[in-house]
Amino acid sequence: MAQAKVFNVGQLLDFEWKLGVAVESNNCKKLNAPFVSILLRTLDDNGKVVSHAFELSFPEFQEFAKNFRDISNLMESL
Repeated sequence: MAQAKVFNVGQLLDFEWKLGVAVESNNCKKLNAPFVSILLRTLDDNGKVVSHAFELSFPEFQEFAKNFRDISNLMESL
């Protein structure tokens, strides 16, 4: 079983996303594949705004979205 990595990114200030399609890549076997670019802006413990950018394949994004739904459902049950 893979070990989950947990990290503290501070207070969430902004969440931006863009849908894209890979048309060229050095390490992508399947081009014309959809992906989601995500940019999080957070406020760290020192009051500094920090940006965190990452890309997810469509299956990774589906898992990401499922996890957020699970979190939401859990919070609603409290």
